Amino acid sequence: MQIDRAAIFRFGKLADRTVDFAPGINIVYGKNEAGKTTLHAFLTAMLFGLEKGRGRAKGTEGYLRYEPWHAPSYYSGALQFSVGGRPFYLERNFYHKEPRARLCNLADGEELSVAYGDLGMLLGGVTREAYENTCDIPQCRAVTGAELTGLLAEYLSDMSDGGNAGIRVTRAVEKLEQKKRSLQSQIKSEQEKREQQLQQLTVERRMLEEDCGRLRGQIEEAAADMRVYAGMHPQVRTGQRLEDDRTAENAGKVESAESAGNAWSAGNARNSENAGTASDRERRTAGNGFPVKSFLIGLAAAVGLAGNAWWYQRAGYAPELFAAAEGILAILLGIGVAGILRHRSAVQARAGENAKEPAEAPESVAAEDAVRIRLAEAEKQSRRLLAGLEETLAEKETRRCNLAEQLEACSGAGTRERELQLELDAVDMAKNEIIRLSREYGDERRDEINSAVSRYVSAITEGKYDLAEVDETGKLRVQTEGREVLPEALSRGTLEQFYFAFRMAVGSIVTQEEPLPLLLDETFAMYDDDRLRQTLRLLAANGTQTILFTCQRREQKLLEELGIAYHMIEL
Repeated sequence: MQIDRAAIFRFGKLADRTVDFAPGINIVYGKNEAGKTTLHAFLTAMLFGLEKGRGRAKGTEGYLRYEPWHAPSYYSGALQFSVGGRPFYLERNFYHKEPRARLCNLADGEELSVAYGDLGMLLGGVTREAYENTCDIPQCRAVTGAELTGLLAEYLSDMSDGGNAGIRVTRAVEKLEQKKRSLQSQIKSEQEKREQQLQQLTVERRMLEEDCGRLRGQIEEAAADMRVYAGMHPQVRTGQRLEDDRTAENAGKVESAESAGNAWSAGNARNSENAGTASDRERRTAGNGFPVKSFLIGLAAAVGLAGNAWWYQRAGYAPELFAAAEGILAILLGIGVAGILRHRSAVQARAGENAKEPAEAPESVAAEDAVRIRLAEAEKQSRRLLAGLEETLAEKETRRCNLAEQLEACSGAGTRERELQLELDAVDMAKNEIIRLSREYGDERRDEINSAVSRYVSAITEGKYDLAEVDETGKLRVQTEGREVLPEALSRGTLEQFYFAFRMAVGSIVTQEEPLPLLLDETFAMYDDDRLRQTLRLLAANGTQTILFTCQRREQKLLEELGIAYHMIEL
């Protein structure tokens, strides 16, 4: 790339000014405050833009420094340049309220777009940062030995595909470290949330287990009550047990009457036992009705007595025999009469009880109904209670199972935590890969850079320093006459010469696709005449357009002395 003309509409103290440039070396001469630095800043701003609050200012340079006081809307300019022999026209308005850029191919009139990267392609993909670190040396940018060491280390670590120093590996690693810390903080927050949720679920599960145990006990008690109600309710409903008790009591009274009648008739225990047995057999046979057997015995005894008297009168038997027969028949007659009397007593007893029952029945039935109603209500309440307890237990058991699943899920990392961990692993991998690749690339490029630096240093110092290289830490190593010299032992001017040589070496790699103009603002103030001659020879042999901004005539005189062509621009 070669700059042909700069048209300054309004930029700092320069206004309505046109400056023409030539191939090779251009000297921009002017006294202090003549506008050399302003022209330098204008050229950089035309190539890479200048935005308010965002442009990277060098020292005190920036949007506000060069903004016109009286006509800020005319904060603009134009640049004519050529790339590969093709002419282009670039016009910019830097005013922050109306920013615009127009790029045109003068050969065919084609309109190009700055916003879509057409200008960047013409510049070979070199960024502002890469350009400022190599081909653009502003005023008062000489560095000390310590600063040079840091700069060299940064350059080596920042080498990337194509040697683009605009890709800052160290800054990329720093950003990845920031991202890593942010992800670690988020993962820690997710873990704390998970631990808190795990504690809450554990407490809730323990409470549910206690509730389930208590409910099971209540269910067992309710079931036992139901069994009790089930055993009591049928007895009250039928009244069968009370009727059985009354029947047994009446039977006892009849037996007592029979025993008394037998004792009165027989007069001994054996007859009473036999009579009781006969009475039982009669009751079982007749079912508590009329005593047929006792009636037949008495009837037979009466007939026997009558027949005995008749027979006695006719046969004329002895009186003793008649008396014995009469006694036996009398006993049999007594048995029959006792049976009939006993039946009569039982009938009367039953009639008396039956007469009492109608008076007692209403109270007994009402009491049984009341008890039956209370038992039925109690049983219904118990059933409802049991059903409610079982339903509550089922719900709590379901919740307890769900809690078990949630606890199992909380025991491991959640979805969000796993996603963050994967992202963290990716960041770590990216950082390590960037470091590895930069080291590998640095190792490959180091030899190339060291060879170029040694060539430039040897040319500038006329062979005094035949070897200059940087190690993997960016530390400068200088050898002269076969021995190594510490950078701290070098003079400031020599350090600046090494610094310049290093920038030229890196710049030759960065701008391999499209060489860019060198902008050197008071770069050689610390050089002696001999080394300045060697540097000017080096620049002339390089073939790249060079624009020197100086307030001295020394460069002009030395170029004329060396017979090197140059283009003079006075401000």
